[in-house]
Amino acid sequence: MIRLLHTADWHLGKRLRQFNRLEEQCRALESLVLHADEQKVHAILIAGDVYDSANPPAEAQTLCFKVLHELARGGERPVIVIAGNHDSPERLESAACWGYPLGVLLLGSLDSTLPQAGTHLGKAVVSYSANGILELQHPRWPFDVRFLLTPYVSPYRLQQIVDTQLPAWLRTQWEERLQSRAHVPMPTVLVAHLYCSADGIVLQEDEEERPISFGNEAFSPDDFPSMVHYVALGHLHQFQIIRQSSPTIAYSGSLLQYSFSDTNPNKVALLVELNPNGVQINPLPLSGGYPLYRLICQNSQEALQRLQNLPSEAYVELLLYSDAPLSPEELQQLRGSHRHLFITPVKLQQELSEFSSPEALLDDIETLFTTFFRYKERQDPDAAMVELFREVLQRHRALQHDT
Repeated sequence: MIRLLHTADWHLGKRLRQFNRLEEQCRALESLVLHADEQKVHAILIAGDVYDSANPPAEAQTLCFKVLHELARGGERPVIVIAGNHDSPERLESAACWGYPLGVLLLGSLDSTLPQAGTHLGKAVVSYSANGILELQHPRWPFDVRFLLTPYVSPYRLQQIVDTQLPAWLRTQWEERLQSRAHVPMPTVLVAHLYCSADGIVLQEDEEERPISFGNEAFSPDDFPSMVHYVALGHLHQFQIIRQSSPTIAYSGSLLQYSFSDTNPNKVALLVELNPNGVQINPLPLSGGYPLYRLICQNSQEALQRLQNLPSEAYVELLLYSDAPLSPEELQQLRGSHRHLFITPVKLQQELSEFSSPEALLDDIETLFTTFFRYKERQDPDAAMVELFREVLQRHRALQHDT
């Protein structure tokens, strides 16, 4: 058995408005390194969005290289890093030569040159490599492992390569590379940064994430080759297993909560136990980040009462639905009630006024439903509720069409 640690979406350097979250990121990464040591993992997979921007601050880059060095443990554990849609491929690969002796592989683009066969990646050795495919052997591993590596591919860049849809094109690329190595069977892991649906269920991207799901360009679980044992995905910020087997497909989720639409503060890394005959996934908790809460209240007194029940080390977005504007005294009292509070006064009439006509309401009826639900229930509808509304709406429109 080989133990892999799958993580993604660190977004180092990301701020929450005026608050720098580097200390939280540092603590979460410390817990990641601790898991790698305690679980005696054989390799680490980082599936993109290491940084939050193409030009990250110096302290974010310093933290990144410090953690990569600690994860690699002097070359004992290979660390494989691919670029996400937030990363600069060139910046990520600029340290490639630094990484090889330490066991760190930094891959920015799909067409980037991988280390040749015979190259040492720390204590591991590259036994075979071609465009996008790498096979590694290690003196302490019970068997060799094949990696298909797929950094983020933008639609613009795809148009420069070939005139087709991304999922179809990548599926062909993956299958061709695997067929060329079919005579050398070994467990195969695909590491990619992309948007994948869950057997027809539309998964929600984080509200502050740059969307990379473009209509019918979203990947399906069936797009991944069945010859692959495990697909380690990055981009979506929630941990979720997309498919249990043939292949096993999972998002590890983000390092921290990065927006108020992300309602799950329990972030994880995934311990992947890889065998030639199967895969087992165990989520490992990441600690150190402050939770994010979104409160929807109808007056300042209700807000003050609910704020008392929240931890002081948290970030709170207060959506205050009120017919009357806040007085200076109320505003001061609210601001003094919590150290990380963002106040947004909202009126339902104001939201509805954004729709210029009844026709506009019908064109964006899902937004109208969300607004009404928020007003009545004082919270946003969850993904299951939105999906149910879409299903009801689709059936209603089908009935209208039939009549």
